[in-house]
Amino acid sequence: MWRSPYAPLLGRLVAAIVWGCGGLASLTALGIPAAIIVPIAATVATVVGLTLAIIFAGGLIRPAPVAGSRAGVPVGG
Repeated sequence: MWRSPYAPLLGRLVAAIVWGCGGLASLTALGIPAAIIVPIAATVATVVGLTLAIIFAGGLIRPAPVAGSRAGVPVGG
């Protein structure tokens, strides 16, 4: 089965979102008002999302090469 080279990164991103939602729920359960929690969480999510978008758009993170491909092998080798 074919798997995207971005699969591990996307899995970690989804896991972080799930953990973040759990953290927000636990802070709300402790009595910290949502009026304080939500803007802070939105700011953090925006900064992280924009940072990842800039990194991907700039080409600083590339997908891992597929096993068996000849990327990076010299032409004469």
